Amino acid sequence: MAVEPSRQNIVPEIPDHVGRGLLTTKEAAHWLGISAKEMERMRREGRGPRAAKLGHRIVRYPIDELTRWVAGRMVSNTAEGRALNRREGGAA
Repeated sequence: MAVEPSRQNIVPEIPDHVGRGLLTTKEAAHWLGISAKEMERMRREGRGPRAAKLGHRIVRYPIDELTRWVAGRMVSNTAEGRALNRREGGAA
């Protein structure tokens, strides 16, 4: 069965910033499984992963920083999770 020429070698376009390991707020939020609004709130309150400010309104999250942030939030039990939330000023 021959493949239609229009269907050959179809590769989804990836934005340039993703190829450099940088994600937008929306992409980073999706990667973490949270909303973009929560991501913005965490950034504003200093509770989220470190971000790169590349311009007046351009914020990008290096994938390495997201991974590091998640690794720093690993807990063995719910008590550790509550203590982590209290340290960050979140709900207990």
